[in-house]
Amino acid sequence: FDPGQALRNVANDDEGRSPSLMPLTLMLLALPPVFAAIGGSVFGWQLGTPRPLFLSVELTLLISMLYWLLLCFGFFSTVLLARWMGATYGAQASGEQYLDLFTIVELF
Repeated sequence: FDPGQALRNVANDDEGRSPSLMPLTLMLLALPPVFAAIGGSVFGWQLGTPRPLFLSVELTLLISMLYWLLLCFGFFSTVLLARWMGATYGAQASGEQYLDLFTIVELF
């Protein structure tokens, strides 16, 4: 509930003592595709037509899985880019600290 304290905990954890935020990261990345799948199959999309457009459950699940993969790609590529930039400027942080940092930023 306190992002400043959470960021300080990540910065001070140079030995990897705190638990990883990877499960939370994957859950946060899964929320938009799950809600999109539910909304698309139950309520449909109204794309400029008077009646909503409903997709089949299989197609909705496929689109949602691809959406999740793209979100994961974007998140983890951002973490890798930040790690590369940190190493370029002399930062001494682990990959897990970068992942935790971006998870906290995503959460708040």
